Amino acid sequence: MWKRLLFVSLFVVLLGIGCKRAAEPVATPVLSETEAAVSPADDGEIEEIEPTAVPDSALPSEILISEVLLGAPGNNQLEFIELYNPQSDAYSLDGWSLWYRLNDSKDEELVIEWGADAVIPPLGHYLLVKEGQDVGVLPDATFTVNLSERKGGLVLRSPSDDAIDKFGWGEASPDGYFAGSPATAVADGPSLERLPGGADGNDANTGDNAADFTANAAPNPQNSGSPMTPFPEDTFAIRIDAPDSVTPAQTFAYQISVENLSGID
Repeated sequence: MWKRLLFVSLFVVLLGIGCKRAAEPVATPVLSETEAAVSPADDGEIEEIEPTAVPDSALPSEILISEVLLGAPGNNQLEFIELYNPQSDAYSLDGWSLWYRLNDSKDEELVIEWGADAVIPPLGHYLLVKEGQDVGVLPDATFTVNLSERKGGLVLRSPSDDAIDKFGWGEASPDGYFAGSPATAVADGPSLERLPGGADGNDANTGDNAADFTANAAPNPQNSGSPMTPFPEDTFAIRIDAPDSVTPAQTFAYQISVENLSGID
């Protein structure tokens, strides 16, 4: 009798352990980022999934070459190249490049290739000045390529090497370095500026350099710290006036001014 009771007791204990184990949840394996980026191919091998490329539509619709100075009386090295961002958002120029070509028989020359710290503000400009020259405004960067006042062309290229903007001047501008027809070359002194110009910005873009650019007898170089053009209405303007440069340990004064342009008291 006691043997039968012992057998029944052992059976009940084993049954309880089995039920307990059956009730435990089964853990679901968590895939790492590397494992999640692969999928099984038809032949049983692991096939990597390529990342989706950023479409060209993610690039800004327009970053424009806005003004070019090709020398001044008595100083043909006084040169600058200005860019304009007609968009309402700032944009990084990281990986972008600007190229110059004199004519079809000459190779193109790299003017500048930008790094991660180059940003062009909304409705703002970016200024390149010939190294060693003073145009009255601090440059955002400098260049060393010599530009000809009589002819030439510039191409602004995206990181994927797409031509975002072209500007050519003179009758012998190189093919592929101007839009529509080249702008008329000017003598030392005036710049070539994209319309409408000045406080109205530089967003004219009909696809024809001859129509979009005009001679400006009073060159107006603007850098990334210059006011937005056109300046937005219904906003506040904050300006900081400080010296362009100071020496170590020098004491200097600066002034911060705020102007209410919103029309709301």
